[in-house]
Amino acid sequence: MSNDDLLTEYLESSSLSPEQVFVGLRAGINEHKLLPLVFTSSEKNLGIIELMDSIAAFLPDPVKAREDALEAVCKNEQGKCGMSPGVEAGFAARVIHTTVDSFGSLSILRVISNGRGKDGKFDTIPSCVVNLRTRDTIKIGLTTFLLQGKDRVPMQNGSNILPGNVIAIPKLPDSVQTNDILTIPEAVSDEEAEIIIEEASHVLTPLSRATKEMPLMFCASVSLPEANSGKKGKSNVNTGDDKLISALDAISREDLAVRLEQSGGNLLLHCMSSDHANLVAGRVKDRYGIDIELNVPPVQYKETIRKPITNVEGRHKKQSGGSKYIV
Repeated sequence: MSNDDLLTEYLESSSLSPEQVFVGLRAGINEHKLLPLVFTSSEKNLGIIELMDSIAAFLPDPVKAREDALEAVCKNEQGKCGMSPGVEAGFAARVIHTTVDSFGSLSILRVISNGRGKDGKFDTIPSCVVNLRTRDTIKIGLTTFLLQGKDRVPMQNGSNILPGNVIAIPKLPDSVQTNDILTIPEAVSDEEAEIIIEEASHVLTPLSRATKEMPLMFCASVSLPEANSGKKGKSNVNTGDDKLISALDAISREDLAVRLEQSGGNLLLHCMSSDHANLVAGRVKDRYGIDIELNVPPVQYKETIRKPITNVEGRHKKQSGGSKYIV
């Protein structure tokens, strides 16, 4: 499917060697014709070795992908030429996950590139970055973690940040979302130019991976049960229970497939399916101790103008006690 020479070889000999199969699989994956799946369970330690072997054998070399992207940018005269993969224009990282709990938010970043000093060592975490999506300038504190499973290992001040590192930074602003790219101010123009060329040349790298809108096919009205409302029957969330809305906002920041909407005095939860909505309700219960009920959303009746109206006159008449409008 991915290589005409391999297809001819297979039709003539009715078999392919393992090396030839690997060549065809790599080509198909690089051209986005094949999607490899490996079933694993980290909890039971099943399939982990097979997953790592598959990554090494079939997936594109990340360094080669960065070299191709930088070469394409240089050919189009959109960025600096001669940049080394992993160093490039300086620090750049993508937010791959966000968690929010009672202690605040924790943004997990995968480092794409970082500057290198004269001694050959990579730089430390920058004190100031720019969010390419919002153009906000963000201050980064001194507390940074390396993740080892569920454990957070504090990084010492002055620790070098290497490309490929997965680091966690607490309490970034609410405007920072999953899939945002953070980079140093002096590298903004180079990184944006690189993204444009990468997308145009269909080079898939961690920097150019586009964020697509997820189709949210399910909608439910959120209400508080009698035990929470203190009133007889169900309590609709209209002006808003601050604690509940804060909890749902936190979950929507973690999960890009969750969206909140206030309409007609109702709080509407948009997500992918009924199972997804029940999962969100379970998270609200487990993390914040709030029971919520999911109901059928009300039908939104809207009015519109059916025909044009002409010969309308307006008059403004002043009065000593104020103003009065007569139409």
